[in-house]
Amino acid sequence: MSIDENLIANHLRENDRSRYLASLLMGDDVRLPISVLYAFNAEISRIRDLIKEPLPGEIRLQWWREVTAESARKDEASANPLALAVNQTIDKYGINRTSFDGYCRSRIFDLYDDPMPDRLTYEGYCGETASTLLQWSCQVIDADIAKSTADACGHSGVAQSVAGHLALLPQHIARGQLYIPLEFITAHDLDRDQFLSGEDREKTADILNQFVDYGEEHLAKARQEISKLPNHMRQAFLPLASTSRLFKRTRKVAAQALKNSVAPVSWLNQWDLWQSKRKGMI
Repeated sequence: MSIDENLIANHLRENDRSRYLASLLMGDDVRLPISVLYAFNAEISRIRDLIKEPLPGEIRLQWWREVTAESARKDEASANPLALAVNQTIDKYGINRTSFDGYCRSRIFDLYDDPMPDRLTYEGYCGETASTLLQWSCQVIDADIAKSTADACGHSGVAQSVAGHLALLPQHIARGQLYIPLEFITAHDLDRDQFLSGEDREKTADILNQFVDYGEEHLAKARQEISKLPNHMRQAFLPLASTSRLFKRTRKVAAQALKNSVAPVSWLNQWDLWQSKRKGMI
């Protein structure tokens, strides 16, 4: 059974417009399989929005762990168009199925309101999620070269996650979620609840600037690694196109980022993507 291209495109456009726009600039030979992986990521990312309690979310994640496992629940996977597309993509491009299990296990964190304790834990989370998604994309583009993209994907995943978590701060604050490592917050003599309240605007701004510094450090390292890759591999990193802009906007608005999203409007995101595609760099 062939992959339903319209279903994948519509799912991605509705649930992750930024990656949808990035996919439009990718080569015809890789656009669909990478879009399938993006749609899978979008489906997992929205689980928190679809549940009221963590347990149903864990059940959904367990289902995805099982249908992406080798020879597991093939009938159920075939009955779900996205699961079918994911499995076909895994098989065609030789993607490691174990990485899907690690991805889903890490996403359990999203279902709860426990704080991210430190940067080491944060980097582990990013490595299993955003970095892994980039690694899958590289595998689709060129399996041989993908073996040498671990550093590029690792640093890119952290930078992209920092940007994404800054963009979603108002939503996370409303839920009581905290992705910013607690060590950044306690270093400024605030606790979790004090930061979430945003009452100390000066310290909040300092914490956000330190988090941006952290993201920019990884972005600089990512750019250095990506510059070593051949041009056709760099399209895997297009979703990072607006990362630098988002960091700059966070610095500008400071503590206001807790209430108003710093994510760029769609046309600016499109501009950043086009510039990145034209220059071959993020």
